[in-house]
Amino acid sequence: VFYNLGNAYFKNGDLGRAILNYRRAAQLSPRDADIRANLALARSKTVDNIQSSGSVITQIAAFSENWFTLNELAWATLGLWVLLAALVILHSRLYRPKLRNLVQYTLAVVTAIFVAGAVMLAGRLIVSRSQPPAIIVAETVDVTSGPGEQYVTEYTLHGGTEVVLGETRGKWVRIALPGNQLQGWVPADAVAAIAN
Repeated sequence: VFYNLGNAYFKNGDLGRAILNYRRAAQLSPRDADIRANLALARSKTVDNIQSSGSVITQIAAFSENWFTLNELAWATLGLWVLLAALVILHSRLYRPKLRNLVQYTLAVVTAIFVAGAVMLAGRLIVSRSQPPAIIVAETVDVTSGPGEQYVTEYTLHGGTEVVLGETRGKWVRIALPGNQLQGWVPADAVAAIAN
């Protein structure tokens, strides 16, 4: 549904809502080639081309977001934890050296994969809660220094720009550019959170 909504908005020239819905579709099906291609095409049409590297935790979250849904990552990490516990119990009860060594090597590999999965899961959860991603859905929006039109306009953003949500005051929300210290306030109806 989100993919089709993204296509409809893209055909109507509404880049903000197109990118918003492609990102929502990508959260549900991150490995879908059509979603990735259309998202890349829509991003290439945006006016504000903001490149950011972000923190290490943001990069880890972005990497895992491209390959796994949050549920897949959580279930895989839980499954690895159960397997790890079973291997530890098995290792402690084995007395034959060859079999014990095999279990020990398997334990090391499963531990490494479990740690990688746990780090990706933690990164995703931290970023989704502390830096919730959003999209500018208005055609253009002036970013002000405070929550109101009476404040100084700092800069202007265009539809489709990806931002991070901050606090909300009345009908205004603080946004920041990802991986950037540039912040400001926009009307709440000019931006939409990717998470439903």
